Amino acid sequence: MRLLAGAGMAALLALALPVAPGAAATVPFTEAFTTGDDGWRGNPNTVGSLDWSSGGYVTEVFNFVGSTAGGQGPVLFRGPVSASGGSFAGDWILDGVSEIRALVRHDAPSPVTFFARFASPFGFPGAIAVAFAPVASSTSFTELVFGIYPGNPQFIGFEGSDFATVFSSIGTVQFGVVVPEALAGVDANYAFDLSSVSTVPEPGVLGALALAACAVSGAIRTRMGDRT
Repeated sequence: MRLLAGAGMAALLALALPVAPGAAATVPFTEAFTTGDDGWRGNPNTVGSLDWSSGGYVTEVFNFVGSTAGGQGPVLFRGPVSASGGSFAGDWILDGVSEIRALVRHDAPSPVTFFARFASPFGFPGAIAVAFAPVASSTSFTELVFGIYPGNPQFIGFEGSDFATVFSSIGTVQFGVVVPEALAGVDANYAFDLSSVSTVPEPGVLGALALAACAVSGAIRTRMGDRT
Protein backbone atom coordinates (compact mmCIF):
# COMPACT_ATOMS: atom_id res chain seq x y z
CA MET A 1 0.00 0.00 0.00
CA ARG A 2 2.86 2.39 0.84
CA LEU A 3 4.44 1.73 -2.55
CA LEU A 4 1.16 2.38 -4.35
CA ALA A 5 0.66 5.60 -2.44
CA GLY A 6 4.17 6.74 -3.37
CA ALA A 7 3.60 5.89 -7.01
CA GLY A 8 0.35 7.85 -7.01
CA MET A 9 1.99 10.89 -5.44
CA ALA A 10 4.89 10.76 -7.91
CA ALA A 11 2.46 10.55 -10.80
CA LEU A 12 0.61 13.62 -9.50
CA LEU A 13 3.90 15.50 -9.16
CA ALA A 14 4.86 14.55 -12.70
CA LEU A 15 1.57 15.95 -13.97
CA ALA A 16 1.68 19.05 -11.81
CA LEU A 17 5.35 19.84 -12.45
CA PRO A 18 6.18 18.69 -15.99
CA VAL A 19 9.21 19.58 -18.08
CA ALA A 20 9.78 23.34 -18.11
CA PRO A 21 7.32 25.22 -20.35
CA GLY A 22 8.55 25.41 -23.90
CA ALA A 23 11.01 22.54 -23.44
CA ALA A 24 11.11 20.21 -26.41
CA ALA A 25 13.26 17.22 -27.26
CA THR A 26 15.67 17.74 -30.13
CA VAL A 27 14.59 15.44 -32.96
CA PRO A 28 16.65 14.12 -34.60
CA PHE A 29 19.56 14.31 -32.18
CA THR A 30 22.61 12.16 -31.43
CA GLU A 31 24.65 12.29 -28.25
CA ALA A 32 28.02 11.33 -29.70
CA PHE A 33 30.10 12.08 -26.58
CA THR A 34 32.65 13.92 -28.71
CA THR A 35 33.99 16.20 -25.97
CA GLY A 36 33.03 14.50 -22.71
CA ASP A 37 30.26 12.71 -20.83
CA ASP A 38 27.93 15.72 -21.40
CA GLY A 39 26.32 15.36 -17.99
CA TRP A 40 25.65 11.62 -18.14
CA ARG A 41 26.24 9.66 -14.95
CA GLY A 42 26.99 6.10 -13.96
CA ASN A 43 25.67 3.65 -11.39
CA PRO A 44 26.17 4.94 -7.83
CA ASN A 45 27.28 1.48 -6.70
CA THR A 46 29.98 0.90 -9.30
CA VAL A 47 33.69 0.44 -8.64
CA GLY A 48 34.60 3.62 -10.50
CA SER A 49 33.18 6.72 -12.12
CA LEU A 50 31.83 7.09 -15.65
CA ASP A 51 34.85 7.36 -17.94
CA TRP A 52 34.93 9.20 -21.24
CA SER A 53 36.90 8.25 -24.34
CA SER A 54 37.89 10.61 -27.14
CA GLY A 55 36.65 7.83 -29.41
CA GLY A 56 33.13 9.06 -28.69
CA TYR A 57 31.81 6.84 -25.93
CA VAL A 58 31.48 6.58 -22.15
CA THR A 59 32.39 3.56 -20.03
CA GLU A 60 30.99 2.17 -16.80
CA VAL A 61 32.72 -0.63 -14.91
CA PHE A 62 30.41 -2.90 -12.94
CA ASN A 63 30.93 -5.79 -10.54
CA PHE A 64 28.10 -8.33 -10.23
CA VAL A 65 29.22 -9.68 -6.86
CA GLY A 66 26.08 -8.49 -5.07
CA SER A 67 23.63 -9.11 -7.91
CA THR A 68 21.00 -11.81 -8.34
CA ALA A 69 19.94 -13.31 -11.64
CA GLY A 70 16.84 -12.19 -13.50
CA GLY A 71 14.65 -9.17 -13.23
CA GLN A 72 15.65 -5.59 -13.86
CA GLY A 73 19.37 -5.31 -13.24
CA PRO A 74 21.62 -2.32 -12.62
CA VAL A 75 21.19 0.98 -14.42
CA LEU A 76 24.67 1.67 -15.79
CA PHE A 77 24.16 4.93 -17.68
CA ARG A 78 21.97 7.77 -16.43
CA GLY A 79 20.99 10.76 -18.51
CA PRO A 80 19.23 13.25 -16.19
CA VAL A 81 17.13 16.14 -17.47
CA SER A 82 20.20 18.38 -17.85
CA ALA A 83 22.29 15.79 -19.74
CA SER A 84 23.13 16.45 -23.38
CA GLY A 85 22.08 20.06 -22.94
CA GLY A 86 18.51 18.96 -22.21
CA SER A 87 18.13 17.61 -25.75
CA PHE A 88 16.22 14.53 -24.56
CA ALA A 89 13.79 16.43 -22.31
CA GLY A 90 10.30 17.16 -23.55
CA ASP A 91 6.98 15.75 -24.68
CA TRP A 92 8.10 12.89 -26.89
CA ILE A 93 4.59 12.32 -28.21
CA LEU A 94 4.20 15.93 -29.32
CA ASP A 95 7.84 16.16 -30.44
CA GLY A 96 7.45 13.10 -32.69
CA VAL A 97 10.09 10.75 -31.25
CA SER A 98 9.54 7.37 -32.91
CA GLU A 99 12.69 5.53 -31.76
CA ILE A 100 15.62 5.73 -29.40
CA ARG A 101 18.81 4.14 -30.61
CA ALA A 102 22.12 3.56 -28.87
CA LEU A 103 25.37 1.74 -29.46
CA VAL A 104 26.61 -0.57 -26.68
CA ARG A 105 29.34 -3.11 -26.07
CA HIS A 106 30.86 -4.97 -23.12
CA ASP A 107 33.64 -7.38 -22.19
CA ALA A 108 31.70 -9.68 -19.83
CA PRO A 109 32.17 -13.38 -20.65
CA SER A 110 28.43 -14.01 -21.13
CA PRO A 111 25.82 -12.32 -23.36
CA VAL A 112 23.78 -9.70 -21.54
CA THR A 113 20.35 -8.23 -22.24
CA PHE A 114 20.15 -4.44 -22.20
CA PHE A 115 17.14 -2.40 -21.18
CA ALA A 116 16.23 1.28 -21.39
CA ARG A 117 14.23 3.31 -18.92
CA PHE A 118 12.48 6.57 -19.82
CA ALA A 119 11.07 8.69 -17.02
CA SER A 120 9.92 12.12 -15.91
CA PRO A 121 12.45 14.77 -14.79
CA PHE A 122 11.84 13.50 -11.24
CA GLY A 123 12.82 9.95 -12.19
CA PHE A 124 9.36 8.45 -11.67
CA PRO A 125 7.12 7.14 -13.14
CA GLY A 126 9.05 5.49 -15.93
CA ALA A 127 8.71 3.11 -18.84
CA ILE A 128 11.05 0.12 -19.07
CA ALA A 129 11.83 -1.38 -22.48
CA VAL A 130 13.96 -4.47 -23.09
CA ALA A 131 16.11 -5.20 -26.12
CA PHE A 132 15.15 -8.78 -26.89
CA ALA A 133 18.44 -9.88 -28.49
CA PRO A 134 21.24 -10.37 -25.91
CA VAL A 135 24.51 -8.58 -26.70
CA ALA A 136 27.60 -10.78 -26.81
CA SER A 137 31.02 -9.73 -25.59
CA SER A 138 32.75 -7.90 -28.42
CA THR A 139 35.16 -5.12 -29.34
CA SER A 140 32.54 -3.87 -31.82
CA PHE A 141 29.43 -1.89 -30.93
CA THR A 142 25.92 -3.34 -31.20
CA GLU A 143 22.95 -1.08 -31.94
CA LEU A 144 19.94 -1.12 -29.64
CA VAL A 145 16.62 0.11 -31.03
CA PHE A 146 13.61 0.94 -28.86
CA GLY A 147 10.38 1.88 -30.64
CA ILE A 148 8.45 4.65 -28.89
CA TYR A 149 4.82 3.76 -29.55
CA PRO A 150 1.90 2.26 -27.58
CA GLY A 151 1.74 -1.51 -27.73
CA ASN A 152 5.45 -2.03 -28.40
CA PRO A 153 6.14 -5.47 -26.86
CA GLN A 154 9.56 -4.22 -25.72
CA PHE A 155 7.82 -2.32 -22.92
CA ILE A 156 7.56 -4.54 -19.86
CA GLY A 157 6.15 -1.98 -17.43
CA PHE A 158 5.16 1.63 -16.76
CA GLU A 159 5.63 1.68 -12.97
CA GLY A 160 1.94 2.16 -12.21
CA SER A 161 1.49 4.72 -14.99
CA ASP A 162 0.85 4.44 -18.74
CA PHE A 163 2.47 5.24 -22.09
CA ALA A 164 0.80 8.63 -22.61
CA THR A 165 1.60 9.92 -19.13
CA VAL A 166 5.26 8.85 -19.20
CA PHE A 167 6.13 9.98 -22.70
CA SER A 168 4.37 13.33 -22.48
CA SER A 169 7.00 14.47 -19.98
CA ILE A 170 10.41 12.85 -20.45
CA GLY A 171 13.41 14.13 -18.54
CA THR A 172 15.40 11.01 -17.71
CA VAL A 173 16.96 8.46 -20.07
CA GLN A 174 18.76 5.43 -18.67
CA PHE A 175 20.37 2.23 -19.93
CA GLY A 176 21.16 -0.90 -17.95
CA VAL A 177 21.43 -4.67 -18.12
CA VAL A 178 19.49 -7.66 -16.86
CA VAL A 179 21.76 -9.80 -14.71
CA PRO A 180 22.37 -13.14 -16.47
CA GLU A 181 22.56 -16.27 -14.35
CA ALA A 182 26.16 -16.86 -15.45
CA LEU A 183 27.27 -13.51 -13.97
CA ALA A 184 25.11 -13.33 -10.84
CA GLY A 185 27.35 -13.00 -7.79
CA VAL A 186 30.57 -13.07 -9.82
CA ASP A 187 33.29 -10.95 -8.21
CA ALA A 188 34.90 -9.47 -11.30
CA ASN A 189 34.91 -6.07 -12.98
CA TYR A 190 33.44 -5.74 -16.48
CA ALA A 191 33.39 -2.71 -18.74
CA PHE A 192 30.24 -1.49 -20.49
CA ASP A 193 30.40 1.17 -23.21
CA LEU A 194 27.69 3.52 -24.49
CA SER A 195 27.78 5.67 -27.63
CA SER A 196 25.54 7.48 -30.12
CA VAL A 197 22.31 7.80 -28.13
CA SER A 198 19.85 9.08 -30.74
CA THR A 199 16.29 10.31 -31.05
CA VAL A 200 14.69 9.28 -34.35
CA PRO A 201 11.73 11.30 -35.68
CA GLU A 202 8.54 9.86 -37.08
CA PRO A 203 8.64 9.17 -40.86
CA GLY A 204 6.39 12.17 -41.54
CA VAL A 205 8.82 14.42 -39.71
CA LEU A 206 11.72 13.03 -41.71
CA GLY A 207 9.82 13.77 -44.91
CA ALA A 208 9.13 17.32 -43.80
CA LEU A 209 12.80 17.81 -42.94
CA ALA A 210 13.82 16.47 -46.35
CA LEU A 211 11.40 18.84 -48.11
CA ALA A 212 12.69 21.76 -46.06
CA ALA A 213 16.28 20.84 -46.95
CA CYS A 214 15.36 20.66 -50.64
CA ALA A 215 13.64 24.04 -50.44
CA VAL A 216 16.67 25.65 -48.80
CA SER A 217 19.01 24.03 -51.32
CA GLY A 218 16.82 25.24 -54.19
CA ALA A 219 16.76 28.77 -52.82
CA ILE A 220 20.56 28.79 -52.52
CA ARG A 221 20.98 27.53 -56.08
CA THR A 222 18.57 30.21 -57.32
CA ARG A 223 20.50 32.96 -55.55
CA MET A 224 23.80 31.64 -56.85
CA GLY A 225 22.32 31.57 -60.35
CA ASP A 226 21.21 35.19 -60.01
CA ARG A 227 24.80 36.20 -59.19
CA THR A 228 26.31 34.58 -62.29
